Amino acid sequence: MIVRSRNAGGWISWFAAAAFGLCLLGASPGAASPVLFNFDFTGSDWLTPDITGVGNASWANDGGVAPPKRLRLTSNAGGQRGNVWINSATVEANAAWHAEFDFQITYEHGGGADGLAFHVQGVGVGADTWIEGQGLGANYLSVIIDTWDNGAGCDFGLIVYNNSSQLGGCQDLSGLGSLANDVYRVVMDHDGSGGLSVQIVDTTTTNQTGVFGYTVDLSTLNTATVGWSAQTGGAGENHDVLSMSGTFVPEPGTAILLGLGLVGLGLGRRIH
Repeated sequence: MIVRSRNAGGWISWFAAAAFGLCLLGASPGAASPVLFNFDFTGSDWLTPDITGVGNASWANDGGVAPPKRLRLTSNAGGQRGNVWINSATVEANAAWHAEFDFQITYEHGGGADGLAFHVQGVGVGADTWIEGQGLGANYLSVIIDTWDNGAGCDFGLIVYNNSSQLGGCQDLSGLGSLANDVYRVVMDHDGSGGLSVQIVDTTTTNQTGVFGYTVDLSTLNTATVGWSAQTGGAGENHDVLSMSGTFVPEPGTAILLGLGLVGLGLGRRIH
């Protein structure tokens, strides 16, 4: 669509109004209000349309655990893979951001396997990935809770993958508490310059790790989707996400588009 103003002064007014529209959003031109995620999948956000599921992911109402409502990535059957993606916003993952989520693993059988991961990726809400990020293209971040020792060095540990490469070894989490049934929190901060910190907290025992530091390359992830995946093999367990909060920068252009929307409402009489 081509937008024409009646005169040169109209263009000046147009840009001034665009800047005003941005200010109404709590931002100056070139900046944008943050994207705030705040989900409680055990309560008010159970069945939220802001989540897109792929594969074996489902909403669970499990009378055997408390609280019973939760977002289930896989059940405890073997050979499953489930993905869930937040569809309400894409974000600029190469900027500074903070995110944390609570998860719980229940009903292990055969030793329990394989684990779950938090992903930041550029493929979008249709992505169907394994926990190490296979299928997410060349650029992604995967923060993995590995619950099966495939040679990584621990049966219950933290592993980080960035752009198909594992960063360092597996950080053993077995000293925090029981893998099954305890509720764990994963806390992540990216400083906008390639520094990523991760901390794991067993909220049931109140034990926590120190802060693990990684150097990551998120430079191409300026339009990124956030979410999780989990998988089972010959053994199985329920992989459930209970809640999530996060603060991100919206993808470039979001504030401009929103500002132009406000401008369009205010300048309808000046455009033909």
